[in-house]
Amino acid sequence: MLGLIKKDLLMVRSNLKIIVLVLLVFALMSMNGEGDLSFVAALMSVMIFISTFSYDEYNKFDAFSLTFPNGRKNLVKAKYLASLMLILLSVLLTVLSNLAIGYFKNSLDLEYILGTTIGCIFACILVQSLIFPLIFKFGIEKGRIGLFVLSIAFSCIITIIAKTKPFTLPVAVLSFLEENLLVILIISSIVLLIVSYLISNRVYKNKEF
Repeated sequence: MLGLIKKDLLMVRSNLKIIVLVLLVFALMSMNGEGDLSFVAALMSVMIFISTFSYDEYNKFDAFSLTFPNGRKNLVKAKYLASLMLILLSVLLTVLSNLAIGYFKNSLDLEYILGTTIGCIFACILVQSLIFPLIFKFGIEKGRIGLFVLSIAFSCIITIIAKTKPFTLPVAVLSFLEENLLVILIISSIVLLIVSYLISNRVYKNKEF
């Protein structure tokens, strides 16, 4: 499995400079007071990693991986672990960027940086958790379309709820969510990742090539 992880990371290695470049651009924008957009680099890491599925599909690697011991299971596990490593690397760069910006602007806010970091990880894991099972089931192209459709549907649902306000949460619930938001995001990230992995593992286990 270590070989599979290394393969995926080597495939995206050439794209790491894109993440760093994007991070620098948005860091400079933040320095000029145009808002903190450094989280974009973390989200880009997920989209860049998705390209590894395209390489595998083009080179028929999925069929070849079936010859490995526990090939299906290890391939799924390697995809998730390699993606997480890339996410954590990009988030680390985001944290360093925010620390540098805060230091030079004399506005270092560790609580804000912590919130941004957890928010970045949650957003990346959310995208990963949604698209990986779709790619394992339908392939890279249909998987991307599926993610687009899910995103549109989710946006529509949120818009309808925001406009109609079919229900109102009690003040106590809102207060609890506000006070424990970071913990909720961490737990949600772990749950999303586990559920997504189990679904992908089951889908890929039964997939025919």
